[in-house]
Amino acid sequence: MALYLALGLTYSLTTPLFEAPDEVEHFEYVRALAHTGAFPDLRAADRPWRQEGAQPPLAYLSAAAALRLVDPHLPVDEIALNPHARIGLPNAEANKNRVVPPAPDSRLARSVRLVRLVSLGWATLGVVGAYVLARLIFDVPVRGDLALFYAVSLAFILANLGLGLLISTVATNQRQAMMIGYFFILPNILLSGFMFPREAMPDPARWLGLLFPLTYFLDVLRGIILRGVGLDALWRQTLILTAFATLLLTVSVARFRKKLD
Repeated sequence: MALYLALGLTYSLTTPLFEAPDEVEHFEYVRALAHTGAFPDLRAADRPWRQEGAQPPLAYLSAAAALRLVDPHLPVDEIALNPHARIGLPNAEANKNRVVPPAPDSRLARSVRLVRLVSLGWATLGVVGAYVLARLIFDVPVRGDLALFYAVSLAFILANLGLGLLISTVATNQRQAMMIGYFFILPNILLSGFMFPREAMPDPARWLGLLFPLTYFLDVLRGIILRGVGLDALWRQTLILTAFATLLLTVSVARFRKKLD
């Protein structure tokens, strides 16, 4: 949990303001909710929040309440879009920042950071809640070494991070990246053993499932949590996940540097 919070805080503090996905729309929705005390009208097509009402309302309500509590007057600074940005064109010789960054000590900047911390709080609560439900409600035992589980989970996360970075170097815009992502997500879920037992699959489906890191991580998850086995029984899956992480990160970083050059 400490590692999760550290990663979340690092991302929150180091990512430039309004450069996280859809952050402009999310923040405008929260600010409008805090100003008016009511959910914004999504039928107003010219408003900056657009489709953001599809997100969980409790997250918006808590972020708006935090804004009102910390700064009752609320920032009224306008978010200045960068007129020179070339979004979705990675090879364009222009600034990629969608928004002109606000001053770091401005009320607008502090409000954005506060909304990010509220989102991180909800995400952390979700992780804790999942663990509590598994132990107290569903009585799922944890028989193995949690330190080993966290270590292998890190390799799994890095493998997926490398895959995401690789997709971002191939795609030329956000929609294209999403479509490529779906191409990997659906087979990942269907062929890894997450939804259906791999033993019941035909041989071609089982062979294809070996190409996804989730297949090996599920073996580790079941082995540690349910059977209580250690690295001596899971070394092969751990080695494969480490190889996935190393290969995908190396290739994606190399492609990323090539694009920068």
